[in-house]
Amino acid sequence: MSEPVTEDLRAHGIESPLLLPNAIDHHALRESLHSRANARTTLGIPESAFAVGVVGRLHPKKDPLRALGAFERYRRENPRAYLVFVGDGPLRPQLLHRA
Repeated sequence: MSEPVTEDLRAHGIESPLLLPNAIDHHALRESLHSRANARTTLGIPESAFAVGVVGRLHPKKDPLRALGAFERYRRENPRAYLVFVGDGPLRPQLLHRA
């Protein structure tokens, strides 16, 4: 949870909420992708298309292949949809092969 959520919990009587910093470096992300349009252009996703992002470790425990399978079924009915994985891990080669 973020610092603002932690402060809100304290304001509502929770004495010692545990602050878990976000694992994503938002500053680096902002520097590399200045806007939604820039991100879509960089990734080759048309502005009018529906895009879904999956952020996380590409590991069997996280099961990104299940997300890909579900998206493949969805895309049969919605061919203008795009799926973007953000992360790395041992399942990356399998995901790239199926892309």
